[in-house]
Order: sequence, then C-alpha cells, then structure tokens
Amino acid sequence: MLLKRIIPFLILAFFSLQLIAQQNGSVITGVVVDKFSGLPIEFATIQLLKVSDSSIIQSAISDKKGKFSLENIPGGNYILRFTFIGYVTGSLAVHITPQRKLNLGKVEIAGSSANMKEVTVNAKKSML
Repeated sequence: MLLKRIIPFLILAFFSLQLIAQQNGSVITGVVVDKFSGLPIEFATIQLLKVSDSSIIQSAISDKKGKFSLENIPGGNYILRFTFIGYVTGSLAVHITPQRKLNLGKVEIAGSSANMKEVTVNAKKSML
C-alpha cells in the first residue's frame, strides 16, 4: 500500500526536476530574411560562437518561415553567424544574461553578387 503511494511521487519528482533543469539557459530566437526582397530564407545555418576562441557552442537551421531558436545558452559574450549558399555570411555580436529570452527579430543577409561567366555543355550521342 505504501509502495503504491511512493512510486507515483517519485515519478512526479523526477519529471519535475527534468523540467527545471531544461530552464537553466537563455533562448535566442529570430527570423532570417533576404536583405533585398524581405522573404524568409529556409534552411539557413545559424551558429553561436564563443568570442574568445570562435568555437561553435550551438547551431540551428531556419524553418520554412526563416525562424530559428537556440536554447539553453549559458550567459556570456557570443557571435551569431548566419550562412546560406549564395549569400554573404552575416555576423552579430550578442551579450547573453542568464535565463533571458532574446528575440532578434528579422536578421537580414544579402545575396552574393558573384556570377559565373559562361557554361558550355558538350555531349556525344551514343551510337546504339
């Protein structure tokens, strides 16, 4: 009888501690958009780097609407780097205080202006 009361209590206590442990860090959110068109950029890579040695702390990929979220970030100074194929890499310095939600809003990155000169395709028709 006593065991039936203790087991649910232990399960509840375990899951409560898990929820508390997940709320220790800060959260950074935002939307990656094209600088000129304002359209969201899907699958852009967002990396959180330490200022001291540029090591990657965390990374994320933007969704269909360009939204991204980095969670459980300890307080400190960081650099956010935004990359996508065909775009110039963007950077943003951020200072994170513990247990803070930081919404960056729209983060604009510009398309790269590098163009190819000319492409020639050569093919031979098979004799069969």
